[in-house]
Amino acid sequence: MLEECTSDLILMDVHMPEMDGIEATHRIRERACYEHVPIRAVTANVMESDHLTYLAVGMNGIITKPYDDDSGHNGTAA
Repeated sequence: MLEECTSDLILMDVHMPEMDGIEATHRIRERACYEHVPIRAVTANVMESDHLTYLAVGMNGIITKPYDDDSGHNGTAA
């Protein structure tokens, strides 16, 4: 999937088995064609320190769970 370089947006689950979202983001950002593709962390973590870590590794924002699309607020940062 990374070879095609066709994504316009990546929603990254932070907690996944085998490889977490931080490692996956590192691997995606190694590919030049994904340099400007936004990556949004999807997480239930609400700690500011966690969110700052996600931004520091190359994610462009955070969507917190549970997501309420009826509120008009999507929980994104940055």
